[in-house]
Amino acid sequence: MRHRAPGTLSGGQQKRLLLAATLAMQPQVLLLDEPVGGLDPQGRREVLRAIAELRAHGAVTVIMVENDANVLATFADRVLVIHEGRVARAGAPGAIFLDTEWLDSIGAPVPAPARLARALGRADFVTFDGAVDALKPNT
Repeated sequence: MRHRAPGTLSGGQQKRLLLAATLAMQPQVLLLDEPVGGLDPQGRREVLRAIAELRAHGAVTVIMVENDANVLATFADRVLVIHEGRVARAGAPGAIFLDTEWLDSIGAPVPAPARLARALGRADFVTFDGAVDALKPNT
């Protein structure tokens, strides 16, 4: 894609190009507004893999606005829920996402694993990986 004009790229390719160009500048803070919105599954995986690498290396602070609660539960150290123009709650993903009743009452998205945890009367996971680990049979 190096020799193609940006206007000829798909929306997902444009997002990946923009992310790569921004990272090339080595910012200290990266603000992402719905970085996986509108991407196909392959594009989502690529962008999320890049965010995971940034997070693992700790070289940049990532601030992400995202409606996909599963993405936030997986990548966020801290979650802020904005409701009616104000920060309604802030805290660790587990503390925020396990309160499914409150999130439902304000129309906020809830990660599927958090719903499962609440249905099972558990409070030890809010991500898919966490659910797999927590629900493994003891052998």
